Amino acid sequence: MHCREDSRFAPNSPSGDTGFHSEKAFGSLPSPDVKGITVPPKSLEDKQCGTMRGLQGHHNSCYLDATLFGMFAFSSVFDTLLHRNRKDGDLEEYEKVQSVLRESIVNPLRV
Repeated sequence: MHCREDSRFAPNSPSGDTGFHSEKAFGSLPSPDVKGITVPPKSLEDKQCGTMRGLQGHHNSCYLDATLFGMFAFSSVFDTLLHRNRKDGDLEEYEKVQSVLRESIVNPLRV
């Protein structure tokens, strides 16, 4: 087996930038954040079928993308994760993680 670093991450770039490079990962496909509350579609429609559909991800593996798709694409069962207020004992980053999940992953998937 031959392993190599993911080319979307540039640990030794000339500029010293070690961040994620979405243009390498996804080309020029736009994936804007979608604010607010977006409900799942009531049925499969053309916008959910075909090429260029599904999750673009947010630094996720394909396994996590498939899990998130299954949890949120056509169901609202897990939506409390998207809208619940932070409680004692939650991570300090709770709101940030929740916002990324809701606005960068789930809402764009449902639009």
